[in-house]
Amino acid sequence: MGSLDEQIFRSINQGPEALTPFMRWASTGLKSEAVLLVLLVLVVALAWRPITRAGALTAALGWPLANLVTDVCKATWPSPRPGNVLPDAIVRIGMSPSMGTASAHSANMMFIATVFLFYYRAWGIPWLAFALLVGYSRVFLAAHYPSQVLLGWAVGVFTGWMVCQTVQAALRVWGPRSTDRSADPPASDDSPATAR
Repeated sequence: MGSLDEQIFRSINQGPEALTPFMRWASTGLKSEAVLLVLLVLVVALAWRPITRAGALTAALGWPLANLVTDVCKATWPSPRPGNVLPDAIVRIGMSPSMGTASAHSANMMFIATVFLFYYRAWGIPWLAFALLVGYSRVFLAAHYPSQVLLGWAVGVFTGWMVCQTVQAALRVWGPRSTDRSADPPASDDSPATAR
């Protein structure tokens, strides 16, 4: 019968074959030039406006941390991917030889969703839905067990929250110094700037 993780995996993995093209796109869409172009335009548009800049830059520059944590998990606690070990798994995508301990796809998307929710509140919900879809697609395609996707999501939430807190602390410390000139002492008549 298998573990609960395997049972849940099979119930998702044995889903309708008609969903395969959409699930492949959800899982690997970021490899598409068109999708990357749309994301680049989104990041530039958000970074262009001062009110949305911190969130866009945090999401765009911080997600490699979530990816790194999943790589550390894979190296520290190796756990195989279901498509590589279960004979009844329906493999709908090429299998990676790497371990599947924590889904990097799920972690990276959940990192961005966490950052967007932190900075943009309700506007982050579409990305959260996409992060959940990516995780589901990884199970559907036999790239990960549900537990590996859950660990990936947890990594994404934790690293996203930590990076947001770190960025906010840095902005509190350095932000006023670089933008608030009212705290500077007034120039005296004999200062080098006003001396003749």
